[in-house]
Amino acid sequence: MFYADFWWCLYFLGVPPPKKDKKMEKQIENYLRIEIKKIGGLALKFTSPSFSGVPDRIILYKGKTIFVEVKDEGKKLRPRQEFVKKQFEKLGFEVLIIDSKEKIKKLIHDLQA
Repeated sequence: MFYADFWWCLYFLGVPPPKKDKKMEKQIENYLRIEIKKIGGLALKFTSPSFSGVPDRIILYKGKTIFVEVKDEGKKLRPRQEFVKKQFEKLGFEVLIIDSKEKIKKLIHDLQA
């Protein structure tokens, strides 16, 4: 409790809270990009300034379009991301949550099958 109160007070003094370490998430995202490129596909960074919660990457491979949200291992989607995922799926798009190299390997295998 004290820790949260401590950072809350510092916030009002203009001191930002410590940044979360996104190193592992970035490594997974980079590995995804490299592996998709190896098989001849694209894993494009996806940002939408006017629409929050979109997945991190769009994979284009042999006529397929797959949206991918990259997370640290075991992390869950935020409520907005869950909402957007359901919207995309309603429109007929596949949306994957990738949080490990093993899931990337499975994706590559499934794409090539």
